[in-house]
Amino acid sequence: LIGTFTASSSTYLQKIEFSGSNIAEYELVIAGVTQDKRRTYFGSSLDGKFDFDSGLKLVAGQVVQVYVVHNRSSVGDFNTRIQTLEG
Repeated sequence: LIGTFTASSSTYLQKIEFSGSNIAEYELVIAGVTQDKRRTYFGSSLDGKFDFDSGLKLVAGQVVQVYVVHNRSSVGDFNTRIQTLEG
């Protein structure tokens, strides 16, 4: 688990950016359900994002989580940034 956010009332999820120092799979989970997965590959960028153009409405108390799966033999450093809009 590299990122988590708990929604308050009137919260919109705008985007989640992620990056790492090695190849990995990133998983977006909202309220315990996998919503999307992204992978980084050799020869491509080691960062990416989950983007919700008009914002994804979250219900108060819903938990947004970002997981990373890293199966490489070398060490990796991973991070994420969750961007929301209260309104």
